[in-house]
Amino acid sequence: MKPTRILIADACPIVREGLRSWLRERAPGSEVCAVAATGLEAVAKAAELRPDIVLIDDRMPLLDGLAAATQIKRSRRGVEILIFSAALTPQRKGRIFRSSVSGALLKSEATEELLLALEAVRRHHRFRSHALTTACAKTSRTAERTDRLTNREIEVLRLIAAEHTTKEVASKLGVSAKTIEGHRTHLFQKLKVRSAVGLTRHAIRSGLVEL
Repeated sequence: MKPTRILIADACPIVREGLRSWLRERAPGSEVCAVAATGLEAVAKAAELRPDIVLIDDRMPLLDGLAAATQIKRSRRGVEILIFSAALTPQRKGRIFRSSVSGALLKSEATEELLLALEAVRRHHRFRSHALTTACAKTSRTAERTDRLTNREIEVLRLIAAEHTTKEVASKLGVSAKTIEGHRTHLFQKLKVRSAVGLTRHAIRSGLVEL
């Protein structure tokens, strides 16, 4: 049986070589056919060497992992793309899961999760790691609660998350402080939080503001 040919793309040489050695020991049915240090290099090597799987970091120089994956999929039918990242924002998770990549996992997860991911995509199955599946479930609940808000409540939420006081929010929106207090009460009830800190966390998780 022919080995599964893998292209590893990561900006860090220690990660690239560490993964190469780890796969040699833990995944005997695989073969690292090349490594790449940038997104553009990953696209070029994938076109030249035609790997079965591309394991690519989401944050690549010159061309990010998702953009590189899109180009690779266009030029190489049948290739499976597995994104791995140190961290993913809710917005980034959404983009990855709506894309044509085969799966995603976090670098902080156990090595066994990577083995499961490689086996899944080798069989042309989509893969979401345990940590990302849990995070997506939380994000879905967050999005569902956000959908219940009015446009004005979303405006108020964004301003509160940006650390504006009640008076400042009222001034920016041209309404009374009492009106803003009413919106805050409705936000607490709809989002099931009890403080401005809770509102800010929700705004970040739902992508209404960024850190």
